[in-house]
Parts: sequence; structure tokens; C-alpha cells
Amino acid sequence: IREAGCPGDIKVDGIRDVLDLLLIIDGWGTMGASDINNDGTTDVIDILLLIGEWGECWPVQAPFNSPAFQST
Repeated sequence: IREAGCPGDIKVDGIRDVLDLLLIIDGWGTMGASDINNDGTTDVIDILLLIGEWGECWPVQAPFNSPAFQST
């Protein structure tokens, strides 16, 4: 069983898009889900990683595709 999401899919909706980009901007300079490469800070590297993986990824499996998980 795969884990929820895929690299750069911060919103965990199966699509790496502008919503994920906005979460990176919101988390700028901090640690957390927006720090895609887990280097301790959200920065331009994370934006570049998101852009490199832009678009759809594999479908999100239950229960991670429920509205409760998509509200982040």
C-alpha cells in the first residue's frame, strides 16, 4: 500500500499544482510539509522540485482522498 500523496503533492489531492505552490509560499522559511526536500527550511529549492514534478501523480487512495484529509 502506498502512502498518501507523492513528492510535491502537499495538499495530497493527487495533483501537484498551484495549490501546492501556495502552500510552499505560505510555509516559506519554515520546516514542515512545504519543505519537500526535508533540508530544514522551505525555500526556492522546494519550489523548483514542485515545478519539476508538476501535474498529476498516482491517484490518492482511501482514506487519504476523503474531505477530512483534503482540508489541509
